[in-house]
Amino acid sequence: MKKILGYGAGVLMVAALLLAIAPAVRGAEDVKAAMEASNALFVKAWEKKDGAGMAARYTADAQVLPTGSEPIKGNPAIKAFWQTAIDAGPGTTAKFTTVEAEQHGDTAIEVGQAEMFDASGKSVDVVKYIVIWKKIDGQWKMHRDIWNTNLAPAN
Repeated sequence: MKKILGYGAGVLMVAALLLAIAPAVRGAEDVKAAMEASNALFVKAWEKKDGAGMAARYTADAQVLPTGSEPIKGNPAIKAFWQTAIDAGPGTTAKFTTVEAEQHGDTAIEVGQAEMFDASGKSVDVVKYIVIWKKIDGQWKMHRDIWNTNLAPAN
């Protein structure tokens, strides 16, 4: 009888642990889905050549941290940055893949990869990135955005 009660207590402890971590797992899945949805809107704005639409995915005091540049701070500067990038034409579409998503209250971290394609569908670049997200008025927005290319440096 003692052995059975010990086993039952162990099962109850495991069940309680699973119930305790379920919201955290669900939260990670929810934040990943929100990131992926926002990234899809970001790509659609890129395809429409809409720098303002891209900037709308960021918080008001966001920072974009591109290679070879000082930080780009605030939504108006981010809009100008992305419009300049669009106008330079490095690609016509992109595919974002969220590799990791981790939520900490109203902040989340995304590690991902983005592949850019030209008009013919040829891959022209692959970048890896980290985005720190903030939940503002119930919506996840990019707050800090940094990336770098997998292309070898030019000689």
